[in-house]
Amino acid sequence: AWVEAPPGRPLGARAITDAERALLARALEALHAEGAAHGAVDGEHVFVGAARGVVLAWSDVTDGSASRDRAMLDALPSTAAREADP
Repeated sequence: AWVEAPPGRPLGARAITDAERALLARALEALHAEGAAHGAVDGEHVFVGAARGVVLAWSDVTDGSASRDRAMLDALPSTAAREADP
């Protein structure tokens, strides 16, 4: 593990693309497979637009869980949802 300033910019209120969501889902699956959770999968901690694509910034949340991470990922605004709206 390492700690560094995340590259890119925070997602903020911007919608996440399907590709970005898939990258985050794979990263979270790997983290959860190790018995850990992030706890703050939100626009403040998701960084985008860097050479690495999508990065989760460090969070001091101590009560995270895999189910909470998945729910937070699902709650991020999606460009697919916006394209489906008339």
